[in-house]
Amino acid sequence: MTMFQNLRRSLPAHRQLGIACDRCGRQARWSSSDAVHRLGADASPPEIRRRLVCGGCGAREAVRLWIV
Repeated sequence: MTMFQNLRRSLPAHRQLGIACDRCGRQARWSSSDAVHRLGADASPPEIRRRLVCGGCGAREAVRLWIV
């Protein structure tokens, strides 16, 4: 069985989820608890990209994610 990447496995409690819009450049950082609360512990990177909408320009699926 393959272990799929998700927030629970990838984002330790002491780290943050970095989010940036490729269209307008807006950036945000969410604590791991905030990210899990908003997106769910089982959210995968592709699912997160599909769900997020930029608060600056309204772009969908134009986001980059990283762990800080």
